[in-house]
Amino acid sequence: MGAPPVDQRRRESERPRAEAVAFGIVAAATGWTEKRAVAAGRSVRVIHTHPANHAGYYPGAEGMSLKLVVDAATDAILGAQGVGGAGVDKRIDVI
Repeated sequence: MGAPPVDQRRRESERPRAEAVAFGIVAAATGWTEKRAVAAGRSVRVIHTHPANHAGYYPGAEGMSLKLVVDAATDAILGAQGVGGAGVDKRIDVI
């Protein structure tokens, strides 16, 4: 029996993530929500941003709303949620 691997991080395909598409709107989430983090006793900061899915000077740019939940003491990212048009799922994937 060997020792467990040094790197215990989850592979990308094993990260918990949710995604839904309805009426052309994409919603995606990963990690903890703000409510769950507060219920667990974590002190959190919440960052809201509203970028476009690509550069605004190109035609067809769609807006999205992203929410990032961050631990206030360590600056660790605890979770993220996003809703909007194309590209929301890809933004959440990289978190």
